[in-house]
Amino acid sequence: TTPTTMEIEVENFTSHPFDGSLTCASQTKPLILPGSGSARVSVPLPQPLDAAQVVEEKLPLVVQSGSSAFPGDVSFNGLLCKETSADIQVDGHVEDWAGIPSVPFKNRCVGKGIIGVTDADFSGWFKVVWTEKGLFVCVGVRDDKFVHEAFAKAGDRWCNDSLQIYFDTLGDGRTKADAGYDENDYDYTINPSPSGEGSVVFRRRSPDPQL
Repeated sequence: TTPTTMEIEVENFTSHPFDGSLTCASQTKPLILPGSGSARVSVPLPQPLDAAQVVEEKLPLVVQSGSSAFPGDVSFNGLLCKETSADIQVDGHVEDWAGIPSVPFKNRCVGKGIIGVTDADFSGWFKVVWTEKGLFVCVGVRDDKFVHEAFAKAGDRWCNDSLQIYFDTLGDGRTKADAGYDENDYDYTINPSPSGEGSVVFRRRSPDPQL
């Protein structure tokens, strides 16, 4: 709800009232739910969300009633996306983004048997802001070798040098029992042209038509 607080919604699936407590982020709060009802509990985040880095919020929780305790976990990785008054242009130039912090990619994967990979070989950063026009993402990548093969199908070009952006539009990925994509998720792949001067955007997954 803010850079320093979150709200947990608890739902009672039984017809009996629930009277107990919820413990999360080192705080215990009363939890009273009517039968088949719900309630929201506000708790502080372990550390404030930041626009300059992805923050790991560790949030194990316990719902307790009498001698019965039910553990859970609402931990997540979060980034603060700020509004901007800048006139962002989608033109590949980063002058519009001055003053907006960049977030370095820290999850570089290196193939088995490959050693001595440096930031000069492969590294990157991204910036993200929003305006009334929408969400804007700026990505910078340093790579010592540009790889591109013009596959006949645009959907096959993901294995080239490309940028993939995923949207979990209903924000339900963390509560799913199984990992993977469903009908409310989008994957946009930005495929550079062979010359590197332009790009083609490919949407890999379409949502359910009823949505």
